[in-house]
Amino acid sequence: MSGANENDPNVGDVPDDTMNSPKAENTEAGLAVARKWQKGAPPRISSATTVTRKIQNPNAEALGSSKAANPTPACGRKSRQVTYLKDEARVSALTAELKSALEKACATAEKLEESKKECKLLRNQVTVLQKDLNETQDFVFSLQRREKTITEADAAAEFHSLCLTVEDWVQTQLTKAFDSKSIKATRPDPRIRKFLSLIPQPGKEAFEYPDTDEYNVIAAIMKFLYLEILAKDFYCPIERGFMNFLNSIERSMGNLEPRRDLVTLRTWRCETLTAVTQRPEFVQFRHKQGKTLSNDLANMLSLFQPRSDISGFTRLVQSTIIEPALQLAHKMHLSVHEFSLRYTSYHSTKSEERHPLRREWSQFDCVSLSPPGKVQRPPIADVIFTYLFDLSPELVFRAVKADSFAEPRVLKRGRVLVAVTPEEHGPYTRPLSRPKDSPTLLGFMAEINHAKPSDSRSFMPAEVTGTED
Repeated sequence: MSGANENDPNVGDVPDDTMNSPKAENTEAGLAVARKWQKGAPPRISSATTVTRKIQNPNAEALGSSKAANPTPACGRKSRQVTYLKDEARVSALTAELKSALEKACATAEKLEESKKECKLLRNQVTVLQKDLNETQDFVFSLQRREKTITEADAAAEFHSLCLTVEDWVQTQLTKAFDSKSIKATRPDPRIRKFLSLIPQPGKEAFEYPDTDEYNVIAAIMKFLYLEILAKDFYCPIERGFMNFLNSIERSMGNLEPRRDLVTLRTWRCETLTAVTQRPEFVQFRHKQGKTLSNDLANMLSLFQPRSDISGFTRLVQSTIIEPALQLAHKMHLSVHEFSLRYTSYHSTKSEERHPLRREWSQFDCVSLSPPGKVQRPPIADVIFTYLFDLSPELVFRAVKADSFAEPRVLKRGRVLVAVTPEEHGPYTRPLSRPKDSPTLLGFMAEINHAKPSDSRSFMPAEVTGTED
């Protein structure tokens, strides 16, 4: 075999310039080809190389036949083989890159499809949520009050104005009666008994202190407004049993599941009462209530106006005192938040249960008995404040939170009558020896109220000018 190869004219040593070619040295495929050529066996071209060659050059078979007819030098063949191997490697690399790009494209397409599905799902959710939001907004807006509610500042201002109005009215309309100690009754009278029921124990003890009539009447009127209007669940009677029914419904709502919070309960209550006030019948109820209260108060106060026109006096009481109180109560009772009136802790105590005003009494407006009407606020050095009785309650506000009331805040201070004495004289006390005649008109009224009809006139002072016929 070696001899045949040696004699074969087509087989020979690989030229030195081919072996020493930089391309052949740097290419592993070129070295393999060179080794085969040295061994005398022509290199085989793989099927992939053949296919690649056909793709790259469709006339390869024709060229091969021509090459067979016209053989080329060995150096050219080897160089072409190296080039083919490089092209094959390049094609393989490009094929791998193409495959990787196709895989990435497929993955991207899958992600895009998933994103489209997710986007569609999110659009549907947005549509549902937008619908729910619109319904919630409609519900929330339906809970909001259509009627303007009273503010804290407005409530404080109106209550302060009411207190001043009562004080001014008493001073202008009844001062003459206090000075002359004249009343229209000389025997036990239901009006006296009803009026004295408005005066608590401290006020009755003050009957023995001179110059306390005016303040006691002011306090009695404020107590009347407190009991009959301002401190009620609702200031105007509607129908018998209505408020009890409303309160029972509110308690039942508080026990429902899911549980209703305090804001919901208070809002429902106020909306219900607001709807009731819009009924045509309510105008009649309120008008009747105003007339009834005006007649009651004017009838009691007419004791101090023996010669007044009772109908005109009643209209004056209604327009000056009753109507402002009804309007204030209407606004406060229809508020979601709570407005309330509160007297001092001494309001119903006896003298032995009370002590001189301490530092905490600075939260009240203390009206001095002497000098009369001067407002002072303890503590003041070297003087003692002695409590006599409450003139008007304080206005307290509690805002409604989610499920509770906030801490109470005083919007207007309460007013109390005090006696101011020097510290060396000690607290103000009642006279030890009782005078023959009471120093106050209300003291005479109290004596008349407890007297027998046969001797009631003996308790009237000489200055009395009005008598019953």
